Amino acid sequence: FIKDVRKEYKTPKMPFVIGVLGTNRTAEDVAKNAVSLAQRAAAKAPEFQGNVASVESYEVYSHDAYEVYKKGWAQHFAEWCVVGSDRPYHYLGSGKFFVRFGDSLAKQMLKLMAN
Repeated sequence: FIKDVRKEYKTPKMPFVIGVLGTNRTAEDVAKNAVSLAQRAAAKAPEFQGNVASVESYEVYSHDAYEVYKKGWAQHFAEWCVVGSDRPYHYLGSGKFFVRFGDSLAKQMLKLMAN
């Protein structure tokens, strides 16, 4: 994918930030996910050093949302609506997660662009 986009736009060193996905809450759980492992590996490929990086989603996971989900989102619906919007999918629909993850992706892109 990275090579194809760079070729299409004739930008051989275009920076890319890969969001290491997986809705798991810990590094150990994410390490069991084949997609996450492939995303990490792509960012570490020698040909991409200095212009491709990865950001871990588990590091900014919303544990607050998970605690409400775990104790019963339906029974605590008003509280749930404050911290999440999607049951065990898409990072529980946590706005807190998505803001933090977007910020992490942007900061990593700024680092790559500074090189």
